[in-house]
Amino acid sequence: MIRANVVGILLIVVGLLLLLRKIDLPIAERFGSWEFILFLTGAVMLLIAHFRSNRTLMLWAGLLTGLSLHMWGQANVDGWPDHWFFLFIIVGASFLLVFASQKDRRSGIIGILLILTGIAAWPGLPGVAGSLNNYWPVLLVVLGIFLITKKA
Repeated sequence: MIRANVVGILLIVVGLLLLLRKIDLPIAERFGSWEFILFLTGAVMLLIAHFRSNRTLMLWAGLLTGLSLHMWGQANVDGWPDHWFFLFIIVGASFLLVFASQKDRRSGIIGILLILTGIAAWPGLPGVAGSLNNYWPVLLVVLGIFLITKKA
């Protein structure tokens, strides 16, 4: 029942955004785009995942929300960062969402490591970013070994 209501509300909002876009309202160009509609879908999925305590859905909803927000920002905000480091931050933030909702320590550690990797790879830190470009695959291998060997 609740899921049907949430999906119904999402469909109404998406329909209204698309309708506003059809009648050429200026605000609808920014908020009626497919990136923003994906963002809204991800936000609704986050709410559903939170209330159902669904860890997997929380991770995927966080990824969808973060990636769609990033794509919307690139399309609509001047000066929005366009570098691969942002992907690490988005994935790390998704793991931190799982940590915040499920108190899963492993997700918190992974999230923090990925966010720190993303920040260190930011081109504004030239010394760190240059070294990280050479050695970041090692971090991925270590993180993969951690995930495989760590018991749940």
